[in-house]
Amino acid sequence: MIAIQPATYGESIEVHTSIVEWRNKTFTQRHVVKRGDTVVCEGTEVRAFCIKDPDQSGRIKVIPVPAFIREACS
Repeated sequence: MIAIQPATYGESIEVHTSIVEWRNKTFTQRHVVKRGDTVVCEGTEVRAFCIKDPDQSGRIKVIPVPAFIREACS
């Protein structure tokens, strides 16, 4: 995250999130935090689409993002 303006406890803020890139098994989200019309901070994160690994207990396995998820988030 890149901090642009300070925010203080008790202030009302809004977090605007969008998906800016889809890959086969990951997607990139962009977050913009605003106080009114003022941008407080912004940043991106990469997330993987995972399930519980059926072959290894306690582990996760990355899988292709299902089409219905892409459609719901577009």
